Amino acid sequence: MELYLHQDGEQVGPYSEEQISSMLTSGALSRDDLVWHEGLTEWQPLHAIFTLPAPVAPPAPARQVIRQTTAEPQTIMTNVKQGAIIGGWICFGLGIICMVWSLVLFFLYGPFFLVAFILSIVAMSQRRVMSGIALLVATLLVPTILGAVLFTTRAAKFADDLSKSLDTSTTSENRTTSSDSEDKTERPTGIADAMRKGFEDAQRESDLKTLTELREQKVEYDKKLQALNSFRVLSANFSKEENSIGMSEPVIVLSVKNGTGFAVKRASFRGVLASPGRSIPWIDEGFSYEIKGGLEPGEKADWRLAPNMFSDWGKVEGAPDARFKVTVTGLDGADDKELFGDVRFGEHDAKRLAELEKKYSSEPQR
Repeated sequence: MELYLHQDGEQVGPYSEEQISSMLTSGALSRDDLVWHEGLTEWQPLHAIFTLPAPVAPPAPARQVIRQTTAEPQTIMTNVKQGAIIGGWICFGLGIICMVWSLVLFFLYGPFFLVAFILSIVAMSQRRVMSGIALLVATLLVPTILGAVLFTTRAAKFADDLSKSLDTSTTSENRTTSSDSEDKTERPTGIADAMRKGFEDAQRESDLKTLTELREQKVEYDKKLQALNSFRVLSANFSKEENSIGMSEPVIVLSVKNGTGFAVKRASFRGVLASPGRSIPWIDEGFSYEIKGGLEPGEKADWRLAPNMFSDWGKVEGAPDARFKVTVTGLDGADDKELFGDVRFGEHDAKRLAELEKKYSSEPQR
């Protein structure tokens, strides 16, 4: 006879009677499990189909053992959860002790804080949320704050001890050499004074070096200007004229003579248009002109130059009494190289030189 079982809401089988009996004996089936075979109108419990012995009640000691066995996992799980928190705080405490002992030995307290951090996460995963959060926050904040406090305190103490040591050494040395050091500058009495004096000496040395360089640069530039003066500007005039389309455009008219002894291919100038009594000129701009065919030594030339009407030259609206002065700032020879050197000395250089001259006026020139 083929038998079917009803388990977990599903029909399973077929099974033989021997298989059903074996499963009942092994405990895989219970007396109340439903069974059906051909000929039944509905599912029936096993004890209604098979003749089964009455269930034997287990002795009392056996039930006591079962209760103890069932309770053990809960006890072990509780201990594991407590162990994560306890272990984390122990590692945290050991890390604090090592940090207070020596900030340098980070390879000792670092692992302790790392383990405490990991155990705090483990505790939160075991539903020890509040305890885990407390340990996590303590692990992240306390070492940082404590480390900063210890570093500041100990660094200040170290600097103070070093300063005292330097003071003692300086005092002792001054006593030893007092007979032959009357004309020497008084030595610094502390590390701060020593650092300040070192900075001031370095700044003074840098300024004196810059002063020497600017003096030499000005000398070379003056020599260049003197040589450039041989390229004479005989006359210079600036005006605004109306062009063919009725627009006003700037015009510079120059008359020059080359007295340099060299052929000049390109000339650079500085033009200043200013009125008497005014401190600010209407325009102070540079311009250049490439001479077609060049200008040989002793030759004269008249030029009519037209600066860009959209540049500052085109915006000039000078007064009728304004005077136009042009000076030569550079000359290029036939080889396209600048004559008399390429040294420069602008307004910024002149201002810096004046400041340093005033600051170190008592210093001998180097």
